[in-house]
Amino acid sequence: MYWIAPENGAAKSDTEHVFHLCAAVSPLKDKTVNSGSVTEAQNAIRITKQIEMEQKQCGFTITP
Repeated sequence: MYWIAPENGAAKSDTEHVFHLCAAVSPLKDKTVNSGSVTEAQNAIRITKQIEMEQKQCGFTITP
């Protein structure tokens, strides 16, 4: 999972964040990004609502 890193090197952000499928997705462009397991993402409260877009941007193969 990937999420926007807390500002100024803080351990935890003041705002809630969203999990993303990979670091290459457009919502994370030009941002400092952290990666890790779901339990490591302290302020990421939900997975992205843009699953199909992120699957394409991450190069994941979509099978029916």
